[in-house]
Amino acid sequence: MSLTLSQLTAPLTVDQLRTMLLGSLKGQGIVVQSGTAAGGVAIGTGTIALSGSPTAAYPKIVIKIVTAGELGTAVFQYSLDGGVTFSANQTVPASTGAYLLSTTGVTVTFQSGPVGAGTSFGLGDTFTFALIVSALAVTAWSASGSYRQFVEIDVQALALFSAQDAAITAGGFTTTATASWADLLGQNFYGLTRNAAAATAGQVTLTDAASAGPFTITAGQMTFASSSGLLYTNTTGGTLAKSGSLNLQVQAISPGSAFNVGNGTITSIVGGTLPGVTVNNPDPGSGTWVTSQGADAESDSAYMLRCQQRWPALGVAPTQSVFSLWATLAEAAAGHATTITKTLAIQDPAIPGQVDLYLAGASGAVGAQPVADVVAYLQPRLPTCQVALVQAATNVALTIAGVVNYLAAKTTLTAITAAVAAAMAAYINALGIGSDAAGVNVKAFGTELLAEVGMAGAIAGVPVVRNITGFTVNGGTDVGLTLGQVATLTNSLTFTAV
Repeated sequence: MSLTLSQLTAPLTVDQLRTMLLGSLKGQGIVVQSGTAAGGVAIGTGTIALSGSPTAAYPKIVIKIVTAGELGTAVFQYSLDGGVTFSANQTVPASTGAYLLSTTGVTVTFQSGPVGAGTSFGLGDTFTFALIVSALAVTAWSASGSYRQFVEIDVQALALFSAQDAAITAGGFTTTATASWADLLGQNFYGLTRNAAAATAGQVTLTDAASAGPFTITAGQMTFASSSGLLYTNTTGGTLAKSGSLNLQVQAISPGSAFNVGNGTITSIVGGTLPGVTVNNPDPGSGTWVTSQGADAESDSAYMLRCQQRWPALGVAPTQSVFSLWATLAEAAAGHATTITKTLAIQDPAIPGQVDLYLAGASGAVGAQPVADVVAYLQPRLPTCQVALVQAATNVALTIAGVVNYLAAKTTLTAITAAVAAAMAAYINALGIGSDAAGVNVKAFGTELLAEVGMAGAIAGVPVVRNITGFTVNGGTDVGLTLGQVATLTNSLTFTAV
């Protein structure tokens, strides 16, 4: 069985390690399951569990299923000598499934598979395990015992090692790398450094309203606070004369975008106060008191996304998936609202080296501006050997017609109309852009649309639509989308209360 990425990067927990370690020390070996009648693959879905304290050491105990069944019906035999001799037939106990294994001191509990499957224990299923005798009594391993404390130290150390091992594994993938592992991956493989956090800098104005000056102010002498409690310190000094004002450059005491507060919000002196002196951060004429924007450190996801955008530069030419990724980033990079939600990138069938890129949004084909944004975004990123033809997809209207007979006792016309519209929109939005001339890769199926309408507005899974008559899609049933086409919806359904 192949492991998924999430399984590969999942560390063992303290509880899992404690169970394995204590189980081994108490004398219960690791259970190995195999199916001798199926080439080494288990037939049934059932398992066994061990409990108790072994009375003697058994290098290999074998339990084999000789009659298939469930708890109370399956039959097994066991061998205490590694399979040389076997016991008489024994029925798998019903209810708890617990069976005391001869004089070993260990109870085997048979555990059934999925309820109703009827395949918990298959003919030929084999379970093998070893039993060892601990040098200490089981009571020595109580939670308060000194030996248990040694176990806990080992378990905690193993858990930390397992977590680090999993982090190292996850650190090799741009989809899972975080923190320092993401930095190592980005710097050493992609040649990119995470954008660091920056501290807000700007200008505040001190006013000697009480004519108590003059005051000589040095850099770092004063601390100011915004109305939300954010702190700033002065990076320049000067002399504040009587009845005068003095502009000071300040910087946030910590980096982060939260310190980019608005004009007129820094109004308190909380360190280095001067009698009769007030502070404010008015607009100096440039629109904001901030001269250098504060910024948060680049997040793991944003940093890894920049690394992914480097994929094309590491190969000969961008892949089709990279073109689709670029298309979804182009509008935001141009400072425009994002409208592109569907893309299709294919190698042009007639022009070598040309990629045809089709664009669409939630309402169908995009306009000229998104196309221009994508073209501008692609130009500096394409190698000289690569050409891209960027174009809007072609709209194909799907007209949904028919009569929806709904139960007036269960819903209203307004509610069922809205529910059907939402269901239709979700279905249409899930359809991609057509990618072949025959229209077989992307198709709107009438049966699926009919089912969506029939279950629209259902209450706890119970339909409020009684039936639908005369249902058609563009006068027929199914509509296939050819190359570069995208579906739009024209809802011509009528509704009748019954």
